Amino acid sequence: MSIEIILSRQFASAQELFRSPEGEIFPLVLTAKMAAWALGDRKRVEQILRKHVRALGKKRAYGRGRVNSINVEWCEDDHSLVRDSLAMRWLPDAEGLRSVRPRPPYWNIVGAVPCCEIGDGALLLA
Repeated sequence: MSIEIILSRQFASAQELFRSPEGEIFPLVLTAKMAAWALGDRKRVEQILRKHVRALGKKRAYGRGRVNSINVEWCEDDHSLVRDSLAMRWLPDAEGLRSVRPRPPYWNIVGAVPCCEIGDGALLLA
């Protein structure tokens, strides 16, 4: 299924910056729409998203990322792993540069394996 989340339009001024935990400073990036793909019961997924997703991203407590609408549609193709031969998530790859868990809990390093980056070319073997 295809999931589209429309966010409230909030624009960043030139002086709004985001500081990463490592101390790097980045400009605040805002988007008006987010798309995702998932497998599951469409009606149940939509029900859960509408109930629990009020805002996305950083600075939610300051009113950023407020969700205006959620659209869940049936999609013929499964894009949850690969779309247009690009990885949509971390996928195990023997030549991958990043060592992560490809399954939840992602923060736990136990079970971490080399994975390709999101957006890298990916080939799924059957």
